[in-house]
Amino acid sequence: MLTKFDKFIASIKEEKISHVYEDYSAYTQIIKNERIRRNQTLETMAKGICSVSYLSKLENNAIKPSEDYVRALLERVNINYDDIAKNNYDTEILEVVKLYFYGNTEEIKKIYDRLYNGLFDARISMIKCFYLLSQNDFEEFFEIIEQIDEIKNSLVGYQTIILVFLVSEYYKKVSRYKESYDYLLCLRELSIDNYELKMLIEENYMISSLHLLKFTETYRIYINYKMNEMISYPLIKKIRNDLIAKIVIGKSVYDEEELDELLLLSHCVDVDKELCYYICLNHVLNENYHKVIKIMESNKLLYNDGKFLALYGKAIYHLQKEELYKSFCEQVDNIINKGDNLKEVDKYYLSFLKMTIFGDDSYENFEYLRYTVLPYINTHSHIIYNADYEKKYVDALMRLSRYKEAANHLLNLIDRT
Repeated sequence: MLTKFDKFIASIKEEKISHVYEDYSAYTQIIKNERIRRNQTLETMAKGICSVSYLSKLENNAIKPSEDYVRALLERVNINYDDIAKNNYDTEILEVVKLYFYGNTEEIKKIYDRLYNGLFDARISMIKCFYLLSQNDFEEFFEIIEQIDEIKNSLVGYQTIILVFLVSEYYKKVSRYKESYDYLLCLRELSIDNYELKMLIEENYMISSLHLLKFTETYRIYINYKMNEMISYPLIKKIRNDLIAKIVIGKSVYDEEELDELLLLSHCVDVDKELCYYICLNHVLNENYHKVIKIMESNKLLYNDGKFLALYGKAIYHLQKEELYKSFCEQVDNIINKGDNLKEVDKYYLSFLKMTIFGDDSYENFEYLRYTVLPYINTHSHIIYNADYEKKYVDALMRLSRYKEAANHLLNLIDRT
């Protein structure tokens, strides 16, 4: 998503991350953005004011520019230098990071609603991105990230880290955990002393590692998180992280009664059903399928969420609840046809479950699995979905007597994990 990313990351690692932004960063961002927006070359923009080399260094934050040059360059694009000084969003961007960490979307919206849109400012754009991610509005998010990408070398301090986090957060939200992991991996060597930003990065790293089956790494991140956990750490997130640890180490961080109590808590707290989902995920991984069915039957609204319906379908299939097959398939058709907030990764698995439930072992479905589903999971990962796809594919190869192909596929799978 971010172009020339390796070079950008190298520049981040060379820079000392601090709370203080450079005085001229907002000015240089505007100058570069306005030049690009007008399709002007460096030569055209710099003519009569400064050298091309000087402008290039200014735009890439390689020098602290002279105020006179900055004023002259802004005049060239009809922007008043003094108007920029009135807007300082350093405080707001860090406040939004904190609000996002605590899940306070209402306060994020309030800040979003009062943003000044007259001039480009990367901090304003990133505040918008946090709001859009909280609303799962990815189309406008993409447009803003593309604009920031054009001027990313003008970013300083936490702006650079926040940009990388926003991209990783998007990939996490759409279950493209490999991309999310790769972006986060580039930040691991940095010392970040903003607590909320640091923990948001750690959380994403933990979740991405889990779905990529990097269990050792996941648990190491969990231990690091426990060392940095503060009293103010959100309870719901704390429980979710403990549930992730349970998945990794295969031990009960919570017993069954405690999980039931946590489930009641998840119904009482507005957490976008995240806690409830991780409880269901734990039940599925521990083959407590009846628990998943009980949770779904106690909250009918969960049938309208693709990720919950997927776990429910897996549960009824493994318990051979044939009396529920028909209604499940109808629910799948309904949610796919509506398409509202249905993630693509869940849509693929729901279609796969329908095929599995009906026992359709036709060659056509084998080819669908081979040429559509398996290439898809190279970019989209899920701790349950991918394992089921792989098992179904190997079973199909064995059924077709393609033993050598099945063996090679299993060896490649071992190498990948």
